[in-house]
Formats: sequence, structure tokens, C-alpha cells
Amino acid sequence: MNPRFCLDFHKIGGFNVLRSILVASNPELKWRAADIIATLVQNYEDCQKAVLDADFLPILLNILDSEKENENVLVKTLFAVSALTRDNKDGQEHLLRSDGLSVILRVMCAHTSDRIKTKAAFMLSALCSSEPRASAELHRMGMVSMLVAIYKETEPCPSSEYVLSALLTLAKTNSEALKECCNSDLGLKEVLQARLKAMGNEERFMEESDLCVEFVGILERGQVDCSAER
Repeated sequence: MNPRFCLDFHKIGGFNVLRSILVASNPELKWRAADIIATLVQNYEDCQKAVLDADFLPILLNILDSEKENENVLVKTLFAVSALTRDNKDGQEHLLRSDGLSVILRVMCAHTSDRIKTKAAFMLSALCSSEPRASAELHRMGMVSMLVAIYKETEPCPSSEYVLSALLTLAKTNSEALKECCNSDLGLKEVLQARLKAMGNEERFMEESDLCVEFVGILERGQVDCSAER
């Protein structure tokens, strides 16, 4: 999409229409409005800035915190927040200041939907990769134990791969998170080894298997390093 479209859409009052829909109670219109925002801003810094300046992020986070049932609303709102913050330092700063990380974690932990967990985990992984403060804050919030618990409860599926990827990214980007992952009391290495055995050589699980193998190697090296330190 041409970024001029977003700015022209703003000039003719389109943002006001989207805002009124997002704060209304119709879920069918609400998820479509969130989807429009995601489409407008995706990969366009000027459009991201325009939407951030119009204070849409607090509205989107409030939807994530308050919506309890409609899967489409949650998935499309996560999509919009992700598109607003991806590769955008200003957007990530807004998210951190708005306690957005805890909102995303709560959404992922509160819902069993594979689509919701996939979107939330993907966003957390991207934030950890690009913003060290996000990794530190997520570790402080207990993301390691939360994601390990979610991973244990989830059979191999698209969301389990993304949950594991988010946990691996956190361990790679935050030394304290890595130490926690290496703690034998958490039992993460055994969980990963059991998952590898359960998945076998099935091609549909190949990407998750590769993540497990990489993570087990990191944990084994980390446990050796921790033992050497002691």
C-alpha cells in the first residue's frame, strides 16, 4: 500500500471514524477497524508515526485487556499493535511506557486460541530481538516460567513453535533469562528432549524440532558455564 494513502486517509477524517468504531461495542466492526490500522501502518514509518500521534495505541491495548471472548477482535488488535511497533523505536517506547508488555502477556496466558497465542508470541519475540529493555522487562515479569508452562501444556502446533521461539529469543537476548532457563529446577531441557522424542522425524514439526535442538545446545552450554562460575 502507498504510504500516502494512510496520510490522505487521516486528512479526510478516516482516523476519527476508526476511533469511534474501536471504542464502540460492535465486535465485527471493531476487528475490521483494527485490521485497517494494521494494513495502513505495516512497514511504513510515517504511517506508524501518524497513528501513534493520534493515540491509537492506548485504545488498542485497552481492547486487548477488556475483550474476553471474540477471537477475531483479539487477533486483529494484536496484529495492529505488532504493526505499530515493528522496527519502530518510537512505537516500542510508547508500548513500554503504556505497560503494553504485561497486556500482551496476559492475553497470551488467558486464552487457549492457537491464533491468539501465535500472534502474541510472534510479537514478543520480535520485541525481544529489537529492544533490550523489552527483554529485561519481560524477564522481570516472569515470562520464562509463563512460557515454559504454556509450552508444557501445548501439543505440537503452530502456536507451540512460536511460544518456543519467543522463549529462545528471550534467552538469547537477556543473560538473566538464560540463567533461569538453565536452572535445573525449571526442567526445561527435559521438556525439550521429551518434545523432540514426541515429534520424531515428522516433517510438519521440523521447524519446532530445530528450535528444540538449538535450545537444548544453548542450555547445555549455559549449565556448564554456570557450574564453572560456581
